[in-house]
Amino acid sequence: MTEQTIKRDRTAIVAEAFYMANLLFTGFVYVALLILFFKQYKKGTLVAKAHLKQTLLAASFTTTIFLLINLYLIVNDAYASVTGLIMLETYYMAIVPLCFIPGIIGLTKGLKGEVYTFPIIGRLVS
Repeated sequence: MTEQTIKRDRTAIVAEAFYMANLLFTGFVYVALLILFFKQYKKGTLVAKAHLKQTLLAASFTTTIFLLINLYLIVNDAYASVTGLIMLETYYMAIVPLCFIPGIIGLTKGLKGEVYTFPIIGRLVS
């Protein structure tokens, strides 16, 4: 790839970075990823489009899990309980690392200007 092609594909890099940031800071970063998707998808390259679709779907999945856990805790008044601790620790100790690994690989592929297919989600969006 030429340097000019890689410069054009910075959207893929930003999408992967937003995806990984969303795993740790759910909410604002997800909205930023949505805005990036709607602004850049139509004019993006094939590499950028592939990264945008996959990161948005993966971020939607993890954000939904996080919001469902929090909704359950709010409804059951369980933030001060052991249940809340176990549920949120399970999210941060199991789900986040499992989803972070494809993000790191996708980020390195995006830096190279290559398409990366997420293990399960990539087959759904292609």
